[in-house]
Amino acid sequence: MILLLGLGLIITEIEVNSVEVDSALIVSTMGLRPMDEFDPGAVRQGIEELYRLDLFHQIEVDTEIVKDGVKVIINVEEFPRLKGEVKFIGNRKVKTKDLRKEVGLKEGEVLSDRKIFNGRARVINYYRKKGFYSVSVRDSTRKVAEREVELYYLIKEAGRAKIRRIEIEGNDHFSDEAIEKRMKNREKAWYRKGWFDGKKFDEDLKAIVEFYRENGFIDARVADYDLNWKEGWVEITITVEEGKRYRLGEVAFVGNEKIETRRLKRAFKMKRGDIYNMKKISESIANIQALYYDEGYIYLKIIPKEDVKGDTIDITYYLEEGIPAHIRRVIIKGNESTNEIVIRRMIHTIPGSIFRRSEVIRSQREIFNLGFFEDVKVDSRTVNDSGDIDLIYEVKEKLVGTIGAGITYAAQEGIAGYIELTQPNLFGRAQSIHIKLEKGGRKQNIELGFTEPWLFDTPISGGFDLYHSTHLWDYYDKKDKGGDIRFSFPLPLDYTKGYTTLKIEETDITNISPNYRPSYGYDLREEKWPKQTFALTFSQIRDSRDYIFNPSSGTYLNLTLEKAAKFLGFDVDFTKEILEYRIYIPLFWKLILFGRTRFGHVFSVDKVPVYELFFPGGIGDDGVRGYDDRSLGPWKGSYPIGGRVVNIYNLELKLKASNMISLLAFFDLGNAWANLKEYNPANLKRGVGIGVRIEIPMLGLLGFDLGYGLDEYQPGRKGGFQPHFQFGRPF
Repeated sequence: MILLLGLGLIITEIEVNSVEVDSALIVSTMGLRPMDEFDPGAVRQGIEELYRLDLFHQIEVDTEIVKDGVKVIINVEEFPRLKGEVKFIGNRKVKTKDLRKEVGLKEGEVLSDRKIFNGRARVINYYRKKGFYSVSVRDSTRKVAEREVELYYLIKEAGRAKIRRIEIEGNDHFSDEAIEKRMKNREKAWYRKGWFDGKKFDEDLKAIVEFYRENGFIDARVADYDLNWKEGWVEITITVEEGKRYRLGEVAFVGNEKIETRRLKRAFKMKRGDIYNMKKISESIANIQALYYDEGYIYLKIIPKEDVKGDTIDITYYLEEGIPAHIRRVIIKGNESTNEIVIRRMIHTIPGSIFRRSEVIRSQREIFNLGFFEDVKVDSRTVNDSGDIDLIYEVKEKLVGTIGAGITYAAQEGIAGYIELTQPNLFGRAQSIHIKLEKGGRKQNIELGFTEPWLFDTPISGGFDLYHSTHLWDYYDKKDKGGDIRFSFPLPLDYTKGYTTLKIEETDITNISPNYRPSYGYDLREEKWPKQTFALTFSQIRDSRDYIFNPSSGTYLNLTLEKAAKFLGFDVDFTKEILEYRIYIPLFWKLILFGRTRFGHVFSVDKVPVYELFFPGGIGDDGVRGYDDRSLGPWKGSYPIGGRVVNIYNLELKLKASNMISLLAFFDLGNAWANLKEYNPANLKRGVGIGVRIEIPMLGLLGFDLGYGLDEYQPGRKGGFQPHFQFGRPF
């Protein structure tokens, strides 16, 4: 005990009785020193300081009167240390590793009563965030050594709570419904389960404030909220303080020497008198930064100064432009299989040039469109006082190519088995090789193809294909064997390439059905078979899509002219013209609107072969889902005979869950006609439906659509529900 009568005596000796804690730490924390005057009040304060260390379960201080003064004796009982990891019993719906992370106690740590209590509170709070409304948690320790204990949390889980009601108070300008639409926690409804999620609720409170700030209430805040738990239900009351609504006044820029004020104002997404929208203000600043970054001024500083006049806010932006950054080096990381040169030739940012944001984005897009990488990240680092930077492109490779066998299905061709080898990145040089053997009830196919993307280290690609195929169509069998040589080369127009293909092919028609009817004067029975074809194809393609395998934005335009001519023993003459346009428009969240139109026309000075006519329907280039393959267009008797003109429209609303998976709803229009005079865009057959696209490593792009044809395409023949399976199709 402390002897208050010792007042005025001198401390002659200090004795500390502890096990692990250093006695010097104890004495210094208490503030005691030999030869100081003994003060009972200071001793009591020192005991409080010792307890704050959170190391001692109990502290006692005694004194003894000695001839020269007083001896102080400090006795402490220390907390034990934690042996092993914290253990949890009864947690079925929450992972142990998540609870351990939440509690935060490590092996060997001093285990105080306060830490145990805080750990229990954190477990309860974590369950609450997960929506478990009445979980109970007890703690227990077990001594395993003289100074060590094991810690257990005993958990009794309860069911999750559903949201019965959300009520907003203080909202004079907006309805409860308008505010609740911004929340992820929503009331239970017949179409919504309404589970409460505490973690998302924290985000909801921030979202409410953001909603108000986007509508001019920049001082708005969530003043309070209450969660009322009742037997598996929770009622939520949120109180907001809206404050005053502001509008934008004048916007001025000071210090901009490199970019004219009119360009900065054009990049600003608001004008005088608009509701003051914090989101648009942030987007406007980002637009201004993009303008400067595209000129190399990545060290730009924008300092806003707001002047509030009643309910109007004038903004002056003070710009410190700095100096433009030059690129010292371009570094590539993460390419374990792909040669560096393959990536480097896709990069538009050149060492020694000024950094331009648009060139970085373009480079990132083109590397990604190689199809070899899951992700392409861009980073930079400043390397000297002149502001020069090193650009770093870090790629994450994915499995590419296919080696395997499988089964395919198409409505017209039935079931077929195949063996296939596809490698688009041969030896890491981006060379592509394709070998396929396919056999089914209605088709046989052998294919071999090779492409070199950079011939002689130039941006000209070259390749060839060899093939031998047999297709059993409705009223004839068609055998093709031949090959082609292809070249592509960049054109001066941005994102644009030219393509040239030379094809030589032999076609043989056999097993002509007695029900066959000639089409447009071309009678298969009167032709001499086999026939040889020599055809040249010229295409101009402009492709600005962000990711060609599953796009979210950009456009695709294809102009193609194919010409086959009779000379030197070749038998076929025709001219085919194709125009195709695709557009991808990001809407909001992960939704993308996709539109496509395709127009084709084939004609000849002689006769167009039936196999060069257009047979829309089903899937493919001329796909109209909801109808059988090759079922639309002119018919004779019970068979389609094809058209010289085709027109297709496809409209899709796509939910891009990831770069690998997309869900979609579609509306297709299309038909074929005998000639241009009969072409009637009002006579298009309609199909609607839903589908899914999955890009699977080592397999490729898989798709399934369920379409419904709305129209009668021949007397007595109408569309209906049609499943469509796709493998590597263009859309």
